[in-house]
Amino acid sequence: MWFKNLVIFPIKTDQLVDDTTLEQALAEHEFQPCSQQQQVSLGFCPPLPGGDAFCFNQGHNTLMAIKRQERLLPSSVISEALAEKVEQIEQKESRKVGRNERQTLKDEITFELLPRAFTRTQQHWLYINRDAGYVIIGVGSASRADELLSLLREALGTLPAVPLASKLNIANLLTETFVGEHGELLAAGDEFELRQTGETDTITRHKNHELSLDECKQLLADDWQVSKLLCNWRDRIQFILDKDGLIKRIKFSETLFDDNDDYQDDDTMAAATDFTLQAEQINYLLQDLSDLVA
Repeated sequence: MWFKNLVIFPIKTDQLVDDTTLEQALAEHEFQPCSQQQQVSLGFCPPLPGGDAFCFNQGHNTLMAIKRQERLLPSSVISEALAEKVEQIEQKESRKVGRNERQTLKDEITFELLPRAFTRTQQHWLYINRDAGYVIIGVGSASRADELLSLLREALGTLPAVPLASKLNIANLLTETFVGEHGELLAAGDEFELRQTGETDTITRHKNHELSLDECKQLLADDWQVSKLLCNWRDRIQFILDKDGLIKRIKFSETLFDDNDDYQDDDTMAAATDFTLQAEQINYLLQDLSDLVA
């Protein structure tokens, strides 16, 4: 269980409940499979394989997992069935089917087909850093992170949280890293996206493209802004950071895996160790990012 992407929400630590209350709250929102007429179902599940607890606490970090199941009913299937139904009515009754009637037919077709649709189930991990005040969600899209955060907020009753970019000046951090201001602490890689705003926005994407410092500064002088950047943090984690504060395509240093070799025959211990190693590095990374933009 390794985090590939991160969406991070700063929170106020005084809003958090204790471990026992959190465990009970998650258990009350345990995952249940989709009912016949339910398109999406979300719920908490044990984060460690073979475990039955809904929280795994390691120091200031609390690991949780959310299972998400959805019924796969492609819009093309509904559209095809709707077209056939409309054609039958128009031929049989010699009249046109209006917009409202089409919508009613579409709803009826969806109701009929949904119970027969295949389901896809995914598990997402997230954790709370109680010390620094973050909810860290292991997904690659802001919309999916909002969906999972909403479930956690529902379980707890309240959980004020804001996107990372509203607390940290990510745009400025990207610019500084792009021109090498942070040295080896946070170094720019050879992949980046530039954006120029005007009457029409212009976006250019570059991969395997190394620039000199003078070239980087010239681009910024020409009003190009860095919107995504491959970053290397302390030679421990490589990742893409975008202007909205999303962290994607995480690659941890291979040396992190060395500490887990003793537990490969124990899935529970291996997963617990994986999380402990990752959370430690992610927390240090977030502290450094916070310090850099302070």
